[in-house]
Amino acid sequence: MNKINIKPEVKNLLLKDIQPWADNPREIGNEALAGLQNSLERFGYVDFLVVNKRDMVLVSSHQRLKVLQEAGIKRIPCILVDVDQAQREMMSIALINQEIMGQWTVALIPILERLRS
Repeated sequence: MNKINIKPEVKNLLLKDIQPWADNPREIGNEALAGLQNSLERFGYVDFLVVNKRDMVLVSSHQRLKVLQEAGIKRIPCILVDVDQAQREMMSIALINQEIMGQWTVALIPILERLRS
């Protein structure tokens, strides 16, 4: 039996109702934020915000939330989870942890070279 939830709860939420995690351990510089904005404009909103429905605190995608707010977006589909504070913090860190997402390989080099052309 598969233990992975492949049918997340998705709901359209007002961005003004979503509270960023006050102790979010990530930050983003202006150049990276501009790159994120460009990515959202080019590819669309394909990686949803994750929000804890218990308290409407953002679990993942704090930087994306900034870009969406600055773009004047009012309502957006989000993935809802139902977790306590400790689980929310663990989930947030797991979702942004570069170490568990894998490493870039040399196959990235030709892709980047094509993109520069």
